[in-house]
Amino acid sequence: AASGVAIEIEIDRVPIAAGVDQVAGAHDRGAHELVLGGEDYELLCALPAGRVAAAGEALCRIGCRLAEIGRVGSGPGLELRRDDGRSLPALGHDQLSR
Repeated sequence: AASGVAIEIEIDRVPIAAGVDQVAGAHDRGAHELVLGGEDYELLCALPAGRVAAAGEALCRIGCRLAEIGRVGSGPGLELRRDDGRSLPALGHDQLSR
């Protein structure tokens, strides 16, 4: 990608709200398939590794939770990975594609 950064997201670490499993199951889908479908799910931010704990503590004080779900590194692309090591395709809509 033009940004020169690679993004790795650990899908099994993405928080999923209560009830999503039941809705997904009713449609023969997995909860993480719904998360990967392209809709906005939660606020995403990138922080230096050394600041994650302090950010989590600050958010906890105001009743919010921080979930560390991946990493940013050098290189191209996006990798979506499951706990078992399998990579998943990136789904959803790309607003920047033509």
